[in-house]
Amino acid sequence: MEYISDGSLDGLFDVLAQARRGGVMPEKVRRVFPAGGGSGEPDLFGGSYGGEEPPPPRRGQVSRDFSLEAFSGNLPGELSELSVNAFRAFIHAWMSEYPIDTEIVRFGLKVLSAGKILRGSPGSRDVQERARYEAERIARDRGDRDVRIVLEAAFKVSHEIDRLKGLLRFSPGKNGFYIARCAPDHFVLPALGPHFNSRFGEEPWAVADEKRSLILIRERGDEARTFPLEDSFIKKSRAGDPEDPWEELWKNYCRSINNESRNNPALRRQFMPERYWKYLPEMSRRSG
Repeated sequence: MEYISDGSLDGLFDVLAQARRGGVMPEKVRRVFPAGGGSGEPDLFGGSYGGEEPPPPRRGQVSRDFSLEAFSGNLPGELSELSVNAFRAFIHAWMSEYPIDTEIVRFGLKVLSAGKILRGSPGSRDVQERARYEAERIARDRGDRDVRIVLEAAFKVSHEIDRLKGLLRFSPGKNGFYIARCAPDHFVLPALGPHFNSRFGEEPWAVADEKRSLILIRERGDEARTFPLEDSFIKKSRAGDPEDPWEELWKNYCRSINNESRNNPALRRQFMPERYWKYLPEMSRRSG
């Protein structure tokens, strides 16, 4: 049986709910991005969009790494209750932007099937623990093709999230923001907000995803929110000097801690792949 998704995360949960009600494992989940209707603004969680690419977040979408508060309905909460790891894998696999909607939905259905154990005695603690155990077992069964595909995609996303937490380089701009730029392989901006909120305290900051033309902005005293990226924001934010003094500080710092006798280019590429070097001051002009 074929199901239709609007490409959003909320839309994917809707498909999961439909497939569950139908009681049939979907053969295919096809993305059809709607055009017209609504407010006319693209929406990360479903809404107006025309095109062949996944819709970007709506203007001002709060970055919460898609916690339960971001969703309506009971299904995300039920999936999270059965297995937090499965809930996270479901979301991160979608963030990969790979064409694996069918596998993600089938993965979700298989994990939710563990909830059948709860029928008849939902108040029993032992039964609840048995259901969670079964859900975790299903969510880790790499012998299952759907599970393996979802876990591999989710791992790549979570790995890139961890990398960017350490590889983003911020410079102060004239408008008071600390700005970092990147072009990640996956749609990871929503997962970066909580980390940099804690890191910067009350200081305003922004992370620009130049690949998707999106920017995650945290103003003083507010939550991090995603907006369409405007070139003017980056231009106004940069100091405007041919040589950014903060980039020079990064280069000097890396030169000062570098031990030439222990240079290992292969290991460096393992932890700092070359695709990230464009945005690393210490790697430009073969510095460091």
